[in-house]
Amino acid sequence: MGTKTNLFQLLTGLRHFGVGAKVQREIHRLKPNTHFVVEKVELGPDQLHGKVWGRFIWRGRPRETTELIGSPLKREWTVVQLPHYGHFSGRPEEVAKIIAASASAAGAADAGAGKQAAS
Repeated sequence: MGTKTNLFQLLTGLRHFGVGAKVQREIHRLKPNTHFVVEKVELGPDQLHGKVWGRFIWRGRPRETTELIGSPLKREWTVVQLPHYGHFSGRPEEVAKIIAASASAAGAADAGAGKQAAS
């Protein structure tokens, strides 16, 4: 799936309609560890419209609350990472683990960058 896909087209092709997937708009592409983790999807009957909620991860730091993802019809969405569907059922506690893993991975990357800068 290329960069010319809107969020609904991207999510309808995924298991659990993309719950647990990390998605990113083109404008966040150059910012490291910046993406949304999809938590809830409500699709319209045509599956081309609806609402998507997720947790925004900004440079590895998750926001406190789930928010409605804006601009889902813009044709600039990509999947950054899919959950391992062999062990994933789409439950909220499993999505919370993905969010926590995003934050801890960014923390490790920040610590590594700090060590390189100190050298």
